[in-house]
Amino acid sequence: STLFNALSHSDTLAESKLFATLDPTTRRVTMPNKQEMLLTDTVGFIQKLPTTLVAAFRATLEELQQADVLLHVVDLTHPRAAEQAQTVEDLLRELGLEEKPTIMVANKIDLLVPPGAGEAAALDLELQARQDLGAGKEVLAVSAVRGWGLYRLMEVITAKVGDELKGITVRIPYTATTLVNLFRQYGYVTRQTFDEAGTVIRGKIPARLEPRFHGYRVRK
Repeated sequence: STLFNALSHSDTLAESKLFATLDPTTRRVTMPNKQEMLLTDTVGFIQKLPTTLVAAFRATLEELQQADVLLHVVDLTHPRAAEQAQTVEDLLRELGLEEKPTIMVANKIDLLVPPGAGEAAALDLELQARQDLGAGKEVLAVSAVRGWGLYRLMEVITAKVGDELKGITVRIPYTATTLVNLFRQYGYVTRQTFDEAGTVIRGKIPARLEPRFHGYRVRK
């Protein structure tokens, strides 16, 4: 599952490192239920992007169409956090992604609590963060540096992806191993066996990939 990380950067960064934020990074992450997902930091968002880079920026974001869940990460300490968050939401709407399952992640909550305060005190800011950002979407408060709220975020991601997964049993011929790899990469395998006709896999796959396996379904 591919995830969207939209970070807001300063105008100084936009001037000195125009291309640094356009390089996506993908890592394989094991979730609390042991399912592996692909986490992609797609692009660092620059509010005042030079017109010469607008096309490249939008082209980078087009891959979000393939995502199962989007993560919109906001620097909660930024004085214009709400404005920046709204700009990202507007852009997602322009790309036709407003209905995509999205979690708004309010980062750096450790900087908004008194010195010595723990995670519980920081998480109390979540309701305020939801109000400040004016988001109709789900908002989770975290601290990437301290690790606060990250396990809970992973649980929420897992639940949202699970809502988008469809249960299926397929028999894939040995001549179509690419489909086996596709199932393993993006789906969740609960059982795998082999017979004379091919590889039999039972599990769940993203709804968007279900048509690829339609001709290989095992009828009960």
